[in-house]
Amino acid sequence: MKLEQLNKELEDIFSSIEFEEDGGIHITGADWFSDDLKLEFAIKTGVEEQNQLWEAQIKGVREEMIKAEMSEKLELLEEHPLLWAYNQRQTNLYFSKPTSRSYELFANIYTIHNRETRNWIPLRKYINTHLSVLDLCKSTSGLFASGPIKLMEQYKKELEAHDMNPTIVGGHSPKRWLNGHQVDETEIVQVLIIGDSYIIGEAFEFNRV
Repeated sequence: MKLEQLNKELEDIFSSIEFEEDGGIHITGADWFSDDLKLEFAIKTGVEEQNQLWEAQIKGVREEMIKAEMSEKLELLEEHPLLWAYNQRQTNLYFSKPTSRSYELFANIYTIHNRETRNWIPLRKYINTHLSVLDLCKSTSGLFASGPIKLMEQYKKELEAHDMNPTIVGGHSPKRWLNGHQVDETEIVQVLIIGDSYIIGEAFEFNRV
């Protein structure tokens, strides 16, 4: 999603030559209100004495990781690997034969994972954690990983290349926590990314302070 759909003033700042050459964004505060979040950030526009303070009102926060560090980019996205837990069918990948090239499998799975998730998600988030990843790659059969179908299909292709007879089994709709219980995710969520920080939520509104 282009930011101009939400706030043209921000889009104008981020697309300016001055911001590209000498601009930056710094998260200065975060206040919670139940499942809603007010995120405060300062923008160094790149123009002398024209720094600005902004806030984002975020409703229905699902997940967040906020770091107070200078960033060069702000994006609001409807498609991103961080959203797969909320918009992809969650399923299981099993295998029934071992590989004779376990170290190669380990290296390739690591590469595939980082490529597909753009380095945003740790490898062990979806891989079977009952064993180390290398020991899992040396196993003769069992559960290899559980997670979003889009990623499981990429893992499966690699296991097929190693003649491990992989199969994707079962699955369920994405879930969210509500009042202490897991329920089906029924909303379309987005992710706000500022540098290495992110917030996943239902609705985002930007205002200058």
